[in-house]
Amino acid sequence: MQFVSRLMVRARALLNRSRTPQKRGPRARPCLELLETREMLHANAVLDAEHLAVFGTRDPVTQVITGGLVPDVAVTDQSVASGNWSDPTIWSNGVPKNGDNVLISSGTVITIDGNESIDANKQRLALRTIRDDGTLRFATQANTTLLVDTIIVEPSGTFEMGTVANPIDASQRARVIFADLAKPLEDNLAKGVPGSQAALNNYEAQRLAWDPLQFGLGLVTHGEVRINGSPVTSWLQGGLDSALKPLDLKKGTTTIDLGKDANGNPMPVPANWKVGDHLIIPGTQAALPYYLGGAIDASDEVTIASIKGSTFTLSTPRCNTTTFTDRFTWRTWFATPRSSPKSLAR
Repeated sequence: MQFVSRLMVRARALLNRSRTPQKRGPRARPCLELLETREMLHANAVLDAEHLAVFGTRDPVTQVITGGLVPDVAVTDQSVASGNWSDPTIWSNGVPKNGDNVLISSGTVITIDGNESIDANKQRLALRTIRDDGTLRFATQANTTLLVDTIIVEPSGTFEMGTVANPIDASQRARVIFADLAKPLEDNLAKGVPGSQAALNNYEAQRLAWDPLQFGLGLVTHGEVRINGSPVTSWLQGGLDSALKPLDLKKGTTTIDLGKDANGNPMPVPANWKVGDHLIIPGTQAALPYYLGGAIDASDEVTIASIKGSTFTLSTPRCNTTTFTDRFTWRTWFATPRSSPKSLAR
């Protein structure tokens, strides 16, 4: 009974306290809290690892990148102002040289204005890497070439080979050739130069240590990429022969007459086809089954050597036989020294 009485007394005290007006402190003002800046990664741990292995980690305060394929400590030359690539005054260490790791600094626009695959002494100039934090642009009214092993475009960067409003001119070409940096070593090996095999093995080991996931030797981007070439007639169906039958292009052919249309009128070579353009002439039969390592069809890639009326000649004879033609020409291209150009825009 005493326990129940004490409990009732305690309950009355709590009730009276709740009825007593309470003093309130000043109302807290709403405010914005400055949170820590962090780089958002992928939800997948594997993708996170790949991203960091290629692009590295950027310090939010200093903007310095550590890790990745082109960290700040590896840069040997960087842009200090906007301008043409060939202008030595826009670089921290003069115009980039063979083997350099180049940084296109944030806020700068660098324009490739010529053939940057050779130096002033006409020697091969192959860059090791380019990290694009700013804008790397190709001149639209000049033939341009860049020879480089790996290009990394950071999220802040822009890689531009022509725009919709200002494409690469139809009379010019913009080219990126991904350099085979082992070529000099392989050449020495072929010549039997002593120690060349050991040097080549050392190079391969160093490369694997630098790029263990093997993302290099190409263009890798998390930034903006613009690639636009001038519009051209990108394909053409072959015409008919004098008997109004489909043209039969035999193996060994070096001259192609586009023939006649269905009304018997000569089919002229399109006005925007030019000497030096590359042609793909599709085949009609398999060269070798794909499961044996062969091509799906026996297509030929050739180059126009001359044009006259409805006829053009090839720089090399055809290797296969087909009954129609197709055509591609590249205003912008990417290639390796041991491959044909791969076009992303025409």
